[in-house]
Amino acid sequence: MGKKKKKKKRNLDELVRKMTNAEYETLLDEVALEVGGGYAKKSTQPIIDERFSEKRVGLTLSGGTYSIAFYYNNEGEPCLKEEATSIHIMEFDGKDRRINEVYADI
Repeated sequence: MGKKKKKKKRNLDELVRKMTNAEYETLLDEVALEVGGGYAKKSTQPIIDERFSEKRVGLTLSGGTYSIAFYYNNEGEPCLKEEATSIHIMEFDGKDRRINEVYADI
């Protein structure tokens, strides 16, 4: 009987955290094309559209240098801040690596 090879389980979240913002945006563009539209599913993030997101530069709660907030309506679609019922905030360090994410209903 042959030995079974153990597959190394890749932690996708850790891989994505190590990406720069530009690499992450490129990945999102590719995913969006695969799902056939301008937006990927909510579990990935939409291509950054300034109408539906807000970038804040400055120290974040997790010690990052800036954050980006994405706004969603009841259907989970990107929307204007004023129409949002939920938010997804991503915090980045000085090397454009994601260091924290928060999801909340608003």
